[in-house]
Amino acid sequence: MSAITLPETQSDTGRGSFAIKETIFLEISPYIEGDETTHKESNIDAELDTMNELHQQSQYILTSLRKTQPDLCSYLTLFERKVQILTHLFESMRLGETAKPNQMVTISTSGLIYQNAMSLGQYATAGGKVALRMVFFPSLLSIHCDAEVVSSKPFSNHEGVTHYQHELRFCQISEVNEDRLVRHMLETQSRQLRQQREERQQR
Repeated sequence: MSAITLPETQSDTGRGSFAIKETIFLEISPYIEGDETTHKESNIDAELDTMNELHQQSQYILTSLRKTQPDLCSYLTLFERKVQILTHLFESMRLGETAKPNQMVTISTSGLIYQNAMSLGQYATAGGKVALRMVFFPSLLSIHCDAEVVSSKPFSNHEGVTHYQHELRFCQISEVNEDRLVRHMLETQSRQLRQQREERQQR
């Protein structure tokens, strides 16, 4: 995964905006007019969001303690790790066994682009809408929203098999979920840059 810019297309989805490429769980279903259930934030989602925010805050505190009180920092780090494991176990059970990474996407706060062998024709044509369920890893952030089909273009892969490049633009995503998505993208980029730096140091 790395920070990239979405490919130029005839639309403005993601153009000039920050985007990342990663593998997520992506589920697409028909759009139902007037169905607001997928846009409502559950109490569990709100609590998990608060938990993630507290986790980020604790990391700053642990960093400041690492030099002055290393033993206390080690203890608190272990405690924090146990809380994170329990949180992930709970969220994994809530999402179900089907929520596993299944699709590489290029995603920004305005939409996403991805390729696979399935046509979106059964759901919508260009200009139509679909309902999305996305789960991001390793945070297990879950976002439901509606999206407009900007394009769904067929192409032949290196084996001559027909695949499709789909471009979707988010058209109903709550402010809360947009904030969560931005935070996830920034954390993902930071994690990947740190991994790249460590890999260079090991060479």
